[in-house]
Amino acid sequence: MQNNQNKTITVNNKGMIIYYTDTNKHQFIKFENQDFPKRKTTNYQEIEKPVFNQKQQKMYSEALYGLSIYPESMVSKMPKKILMKIITRCETVQRVINRWKQEIVNDKVDLFLTTTFPKSPIVKQMIGIEADDTIRCNFSLKELDLNQEKIARKLVSLNLLPVNFFNLA
Repeated sequence: MQNNQNKTITVNNKGMIIYYTDTNKHQFIKFENQDFPKRKTTNYQEIEKPVFNQKQQKMYSEALYGLSIYPESMVSKMPKKILMKIITRCETVQRVINRWKQEIVNDKVDLFLTTTFPKSPIVKQMIGIEADDTIRCNFSLKELDLNQEKIARKLVSLNLLPVNFFNLA
């Protein structure tokens, strides 16, 4: 295929039109499959059903988001000991989740590399790299298929949430 600087391409739902401005000609390429997904008529976000009851949600949110779940007026009235406990737990939870996200990403990359390049000595050296607390994993929880229940189970297993967390009423 030749690189033509005088080419303009436009696309619509029927096909693609290539305009060659240097020769004043065009070419139409019809799309084979015209089953385009229909756009939703509403722009509303789908609301998920709450996973936890109020008490569980408060504990979960406090562990994940720390003091940011409380209004400033309430934070200023809290004893320093409780404030430090919440901050420490939140920082620990954030480190645990970041490390967990890195492990998930590393496992997926390792699987991809070992299936794509099964005999490569370089790949064999690269797989199994440990998570690093100095690196921040920017993938969202949703992208890694981590929901509230999975996160809560992980935090319970690490004693960052109480063992009876799922039985709280």
